[in-house]
Amino acid sequence: MKNKLSVTKIMLWIFCVTFFVYQYGVRSAVPNVLNEDLREYFSINATGMGTLISLFYCAYTIMQIPVGLIIDKFSAKMISILAFVCVALGIMMFISTNNYAIASVSQLFLGIGCSFAFVLVMKITNDVFPKPKVAFFSSIAISLGSLGPVLMGPLLAYLSQVYYWKNVVLAFGGLGFLFSLLGCVMLKGGKNESLAENSQLDISGTLEEIFSNSQYFFIGIFSMCMLGPVSAFCDAWGLTFIKNVYNLSRVEAASIVSMVYAGTIIGGPIVALIAEKCNSYKKVMFGGSLSLFILILILIFVTLDIYALYVLLFLIGCVATSQFLSFPAAISMVDKKVGGTLTGVVNTITMLGCTIVAPLVGWSIDFFGTDGAYSATDYRNGMMILLVSVAIAIISTLFIKNKRISSH
Repeated sequence: MKNKLSVTKIMLWIFCVTFFVYQYGVRSAVPNVLNEDLREYFSINATGMGTLISLFYCAYTIMQIPVGLIIDKFSAKMISILAFVCVALGIMMFISTNNYAIASVSQLFLGIGCSFAFVLVMKITNDVFPKPKVAFFSSIAISLGSLGPVLMGPLLAYLSQVYYWKNVVLAFGGLGFLFSLLGCVMLKGGKNESLAENSQLDISGTLEEIFSNSQYFFIGIFSMCMLGPVSAFCDAWGLTFIKNVYNLSRVEAASIVSMVYAGTIIGGPIVALIAEKCNSYKKVMFGGSLSLFILILILIFVTLDIYALYVLLFLIGCVATSQFLSFPAAISMVDKKVGGTLTGVVNTITMLGCTIVAPLVGWSIDFFGTDGAYSATDYRNGMMILLVSVAIAIISTLFIKNKRISSH
């Protein structure tokens, strides 16, 4: 029975990572690669596009704590399958009509479905692996998740040049339904167990314990101010920035932006191993945020050749993975039975960065632009918001306690 249960958990972990890959790829590729097409389709400017994207993050952020409580209390298997279906429906609904109101509702729907992905992965990883190794295996899971944008960004850019872009997006939605069916088959049989089986979870006591500890707040601020700029660049404005500043095609720009995700694939496990070697999350989080600030500074103010740009964005992805350490750093402080809830709390704070930074960049571009006409300088000025965010992340690390990983 023990071996059977272990196999069940591993299969569930694989399915949830697959869901993480899919939703991460779709939600980043569609608004980024098709940014200009969507603006024309919905008849909106940069601010309107930023607002539309932020609606996804609003729903995603609001759902994090409820999602954590749900995952701690109920079956992770059924939750993961239903969330997969929700994301597929959301992405197909998004481009079903050029009505901006319907698109806004679909973004909320999509945000709700995607809100389960990361918490599921972190919860299951925390339940399956010993605490000293959670950072490494969670970084593996997150790095695998980054394959979604790496593959789907350039693929969507290419396919949208060969086929009508709406049909391509519909096909991506259909792929989600196919994965959902495969999940039903793959996870068929056995008990429909929750990894925690916390039917008597004390919700109010759990939340009180979490919110009374200021460490989770500072860890959340760090995570928020690290992910916000990277997400705003990769999921909304990066392709347009590269395309206009360097006068490149959509496919070339998408390929360059995807290097950030390629960097996270390589950097995630390396950063986790460095933290384990240093026996400290805080030191690596500080070094990563400082490095990210310097690299974004170069991205904004230095004009590079194409090969150097590839390398720079790859390095940005590598050092940005220090943000991954926020979650093992937080959940190492609590019992496994409330790991999903704590992940949801920290991720709620984290996703505020995505909700705030993307529209702020859009507003800034509009502020410097003239009547919807944006120059390369306007895009550079807009990206200054990213530097402010990372600077706050650096400061927040000063308030995080430097606890030894080996003592957990």
